[in-house]
Amino acid sequence: MKKGIAPIFQGDFAAIVRRQDIVYRQPPVRNADYLPLGNGDVGMQIDPFGSQGMGGWINKVDIWLQRHNHPENPLAGFATLKEWHEARAAGEDALKKLLALEEAENDHFPSQNVRPRVGGRVASVLSVEGEALQNITSPALKEPVTDYLQRLNLYDAVCETEFTWPQNSRTQARSYVHSNKNVTCMRFRDWAARGKQVSRRINLERYRWEKGKWSQGWEGREEFQIRGDRDNQAILVEYSNVSGLKYALACTVIGAGTSLEIDPAKTRNEPVYEYTTFSKGWVDGEPPEVIREQCLSWPLVQGDAAFVTEPAAALDITVITAIVTSEEAADPSASALSLLQEARHADGEKLEADHRAWWHRFWMNSFLEIEDPDFETYWYMQNYLTASSSRGPNAPPICQLWQQQADWPWQGGYWDFNTPAMYISIQSTNHPELGDPFWKTVQRAMPGFRANARELYGARGIFMPATYGHEGYEIAPAYWRFRYFNTFLTGMLQYWRYLYSLDEELLALEVYPFLKDACRFYEDFLEWQPDLNCYSVPLPSCSLNEEGSENSWKVRNDAFDVAGIWRLFHCAIEASERLDRDAQMRQGWRQMLQKLAPVPSNGKEFTINETGAMEGLVHTNLAAIFPMDAVDTRDPKTIATVFAQGELGMGRQCFTGQMWAASAAWIEGSDILTKALHRWFQRHVFPHGMVGEGEILPIPEYGRGGVTMLINESGPWAQAAITEGLCRSLYDGIIRVFSAPPLSQGGKPGPARFGGIRTVNAFLVASEQVPDSKGQMSVSFIGIQSLAGAVCRVALPDWEEVKVDRVDPLGGGVLEPIQAAIEEGVVTFSTVENETYLLYPAARRPPRLWSECWKDRTPPWRQYIGLPQRRETSRPTQGAW
Repeated sequence: MKKGIAPIFQGDFAAIVRRQDIVYRQPPVRNADYLPLGNGDVGMQIDPFGSQGMGGWINKVDIWLQRHNHPENPLAGFATLKEWHEARAAGEDALKKLLALEEAENDHFPSQNVRPRVGGRVASVLSVEGEALQNITSPALKEPVTDYLQRLNLYDAVCETEFTWPQNSRTQARSYVHSNKNVTCMRFRDWAARGKQVSRRINLERYRWEKGKWSQGWEGREEFQIRGDRDNQAILVEYSNVSGLKYALACTVIGAGTSLEIDPAKTRNEPVYEYTTFSKGWVDGEPPEVIREQCLSWPLVQGDAAFVTEPAAALDITVITAIVTSEEAADPSASALSLLQEARHADGEKLEADHRAWWHRFWMNSFLEIEDPDFETYWYMQNYLTASSSRGPNAPPICQLWQQQADWPWQGGYWDFNTPAMYISIQSTNHPELGDPFWKTVQRAMPGFRANARELYGARGIFMPATYGHEGYEIAPAYWRFRYFNTFLTGMLQYWRYLYSLDEELLALEVYPFLKDACRFYEDFLEWQPDLNCYSVPLPSCSLNEEGSENSWKVRNDAFDVAGIWRLFHCAIEASERLDRDAQMRQGWRQMLQKLAPVPSNGKEFTINETGAMEGLVHTNLAAIFPMDAVDTRDPKTIATVFAQGELGMGRQCFTGQMWAASAAWIEGSDILTKALHRWFQRHVFPHGMVGEGEILPIPEYGRGGVTMLINESGPWAQAAITEGLCRSLYDGIIRVFSAPPLSQGGKPGPARFGGIRTVNAFLVASEQVPDSKGQMSVSFIGIQSLAGAVCRVALPDWEEVKVDRVDPLGGGVLEPIQAAIEEGVVTFSTVENETYLLYPAARRPPRLWSECWKDRTPPWRQYIGLPQRRETSRPTQGAW
């Protein structure tokens, strides 16, 4: 199925994407602010000096310590739901005893043991006249550098760094992770001040985590060595663990005057100290009191080998690394060395050109341009981050392939609804292929999901826990494990795979079997409440707001749960009708829907649960609007729910603001969507466009505050909000363009355009709104590419009449006029697979498809670490960006 944008609807992709570059004018001091690179399997963050030596680790999706706690019986130590109910009936002491037993078996396991681990890092230290200029492992610069510029070039997926050292030596660095090979390349060019000479020392290093806060009990579970290999002119980290997993990270250096030194007497194994920042109180007008606590972290192993350069007035070297796991090759070291030698002997310019070519093709799938530069760049950044972290053999873990520090509590398997949330916008942005690692992971984990349902809940079908490892088994202890949303949320996204592609084979072989098994689980799991005459989620229920405590026994039917289960059954019913299967089962699902507990409400608004609360950890009542569509968008309670968020906070997690913006798009509230995103940006977005959460702490070096924890996988929900405001089609298939476009930073509608946005029923849509003769925003055309030959339905903009033509995708010439029916403001017409159509006002066919206003646009923004945060335009800065 073709999915590229027809030539007549294409923009200048290179110019548009290059305007989104992230640019730092002073070095970031927090490793959470380092710029991310990745190829979907291997990722790293680039430190302020471009040298990968200050906390940016090389990570890979298929490195983990353990898949689950008990290899011989993955669900050992977990009580069944029936046993929990029996313990509660027996009294508080029995309940506490059961909780203690389960925690003793499994507490901290998700955060400690199953999580993927980083492979190691490259340290590169520049010296002048034999004296090192910078201790790169230090959390702050000893002396300031000048003329600093670091740029993340999104179009090429390359990070460029240049600056002048205090001694007037000059450095340039250029780094990338190859798009199709698990190879990283870092080129350093150094110039000494007049009459001086410079040299570099490059080595591999890795921490031992046994002493880390989140790594207790690791002794003996993993082993590694760092050694030099003179024959292959390489340094290797060779690793193995109790699960039998092995990996090798290999490094070599190319450049005149470079040699490999191996000296076992110089093996380094020294302690590393890390500064952890704490605060008293939240930021609300005044900064909180800040305490800096120095913590002994882990021994840093650097091995017995290093590449060194001869002192010279100028240096030009390239550092190449390759990483391979035993999931890919029986001998990871041999395979890593082979990759390394292949890259070493390749033409460097061609190697990078091959890398760039993949990204250039990637950017041609879809584009948009809008007035608000923050929103525009964020949209592209999320495409970049998902492509950089989700093209490997497995779905990436929480925090994707980038982490804030080596010992980090959220490097686990697959957590909460964060993992499926990472894929909520890949269909509409026309990058469905980025979901393949997740769907492969889900398919491999199906036996574990079945075991969870059968052994823990006595149910048929499948149960996807809120936290699971690579084989799908439950890994979190009570009460956190009583979260029941991943199965229905993943089921909904499964059905989106079909809705946006109309791939009947995919529906029959993969999507519908998942939906059917998911419905079987909830059929057996839901509890009939005679007093309320409805099916409810049984207790204990932790969901997204009741949190991991005894409150799980007090509150049920979180809005997220009931809306999601409702949507799941609807998806399954529709899928079975399309396939003409399981008519009797379908009737049972309809009966379940008729008696399912409603989305909770206080009579005026929809609430997050049955307590009537509007605030919590996450404002899940908003998810009942998007993506669940479980409430009528015209219902006064729906509109009141969205408006009520203006008087509430952002919740205590990074999702609420995104949910608020997406729900605003669905009630066609441009002003609310814009307000929601700006408030959320201020609270949850790092300078480079990645998402975080935690308290906002003052950062003296930046002159402002910032969030503390990187947790970027949730970011596509906000991207979906922007896309839905420009073009939405769920679930009725009616294409609505510019129903809630984000406003300009002045709070007014502005020009906007997009191309390649994918909709339900497999269409690619292009359109623009520009000022008319009266200065009002008007839609000039709607372009449709039919990928599957379905009937197309489009909600008409403010046009008195409409014409529909089948057009030449190359030049736009009319091939034939199309007969269309119009009813209640919706135009309907038949399409042919891979044909292109143009809708426009009957009175004025646009002389050109894209207006002149899109030429020579000023770059939307340039991001500077610190204050003042200014753009290269005259518009004022908004929020924390």
